[in-house]
This record gives sequence, structure tokens and C-alpha cells, in this order.
Amino acid sequence: MNRVATGLIIGFVWMLFAPFFFTDWVIHALMDVSLYSIFMQIGTNPAAGFATWFSLGFQGDGSLFTIFSGFGWFFNTNTREIAWMTIMAWLSTGFIIGLIIRGRKRSTQAVFGVYVTMFALSLIFAVLSQADLASMFTGANLIDYFGVILTGILFSVLGGLLGGSASGAGAD
Repeated sequence: MNRVATGLIIGFVWMLFAPFFFTDWVIHALMDVSLYSIFMQIGTNPAAGFATWFSLGFQGDGSLFTIFSGFGWFFNTNTREIAWMTIMAWLSTGFIIGLIIRGRKRSTQAVFGVYVTMFALSLIFAVLSQADLASMFTGANLIDYFGVILTGILFSVLGGLLGGSASGAGAD
């Protein structure tokens, strides 16, 4: 298997578990979501369980707009936990993919592919679990969700560039 396929697979699997690495395995800000609770939810309602799991990198409090709007988020433990989890999960995913694939250009393309795949799967499973997507894409929620998308893209690409640079020139 070549480096790109290996990087994509490892990056995708890493992103499934990365939010838990940076929150001590339990995300308290999201009503104590853990791997155990997700697997229990998958047992009863698979679409809702996978929707919860794939959407962990797209939580509203991890928005760039929330982070740069002031220091209020820093004093709210729930918002701080989600922001830290989102930033570090995407940054580490991009960095690991960049280390495996080598080269800034290919690693950035691969990171963007993993990001789009995770985003598409979170939306697909949300639709299958009959989640209320209309409330997610209207009003203030739309701005937060757009900020979350920008946060994920920015930090995953930054991680991909750092990992691709650290691993040396690719075979472009």
C-alpha cells in the first residue's frame, strides 16, 4: 500500500479517536460523551451513534468566531474543552497525515480529503438519524457552524503543512 493510502486510512482512524485523546476520554461539555456511550448508542440506534461519533470535530463551541470574539470562552470550561478538542484533533490529524505522506502539497490534499469525508459522513449520518439539520443551518447557528468549518479546515491544513514540512520533500 502506498504512502497516500496509508496516510488517509491512519488519518481517518486517528480523527475518530482524536477528540477523546484531548479530553481525557470523556467529553464533559457534551453531556459526558465517551466511547462507551457512543458504542452503547450504536447498539440501539446505529445512525445516531455514528452521527455523534463523526460530528465530534464539528461542535459549535469550537468555532474560530467564538475563540476570537473575546476572552469569555476562556473562562467557560465547557467552551474551552470543546475549542481545545477541536483545534488539537484537527491539528494532530493533519500533522500525522503529513508525516506519513511526506511533502506539503500531497499532505495538504490528503488532509482536505479526510476533512471532507468526515464532514460528509457526519451530515449523512445526521440525516439518517433524523437530526434537526434545519436548526443547524439557520441564524446564529449557521455562523457558528461556518466558524467550526473554518476552524477544522484551518487547523487540519496547518497540521498537514507542518507534518509535510517535518517529514521532508515528497516525491512530487
